Amino acid sequence: MRYYFNQIKGDGVVLDHEGSEHPDLAAALTEAVDAAREIMAVAVRSGWDISHEAFEVLDETHQVLARVPFSTVLSQREPSTKL
Repeated sequence: MRYYFNQIKGDGVVLDHEGSEHPDLAAALTEAVDAAREIMAVAVRSGWDISHEAFEVLDETHQVLARVPFSTVLSQREPSTKL
């Protein structure tokens, strides 16, 4: 199934127009957490606090299935499906 990962920022939304294939929502959430960690690492090295940002995980119909706040990904062991 194709999932989309829109990045919610303080000044708007960066839409994911391509998406990526994942076997299920759990795998898509793992991808969102990993991507958020990578983005946070770059931001921290640059002296930016982007902990207020988040990914929204959407399905093929562009329905929001979950929200992954960047503030939770550093200590998170398992992805959450909470909106």
